[in-house]
Amino acid sequence: MRRAAEFAHALGELAVRGSGGPEQVAALAARARAEGVPLWMARRFAPGPAGPIAVVVDRRLVQVDVWGPHAPAVRLRAPSGYQPHPRDPSGGLVLTVGPVHARLELRRTFRKSKSGVEIGTPNGTGRCGARTRRAPGCSATTAVSPC
Repeated sequence: MRRAAEFAHALGELAVRGSGGPEQVAALAARARAEGVPLWMARRFAPGPAGPIAVVVDRRLVQVDVWGPHAPAVRLRAPSGYQPHPRDPSGGLVLTVGPVHARLELRRTFRKSKSGVEIGTPNGTGRCGARTRRAPGCSATTAVSPC
């Protein structure tokens, strides 16, 4: 315990070296600030129609962020956790598309094919059901237009 500070410092230096050096860590930190997502959260990338789409999921904080080129960032939060309730169609989830809050309605049924999601913004409404979820163009970044 007397040398905990030395150990932490050495471990930090090792992590910086393993991440590409101080310049690379500074560049990643600047990118994380620009994205509005903490640096420590793991990012996954998938090919999208206009370029790579980034997805960040944090189960502990119950938040999901999705963004890509030429599209607003979509952020899903559950401040009190997911709580399905018949009077609250959003289940306690808060959705923003860019800076705009969106209305979220989840429809769950016993048959997966009849379940769906409806997202409403001031610009329009989009619907995705279990069957259309696999259709081209139906993703979190384009869900504000009909899928």
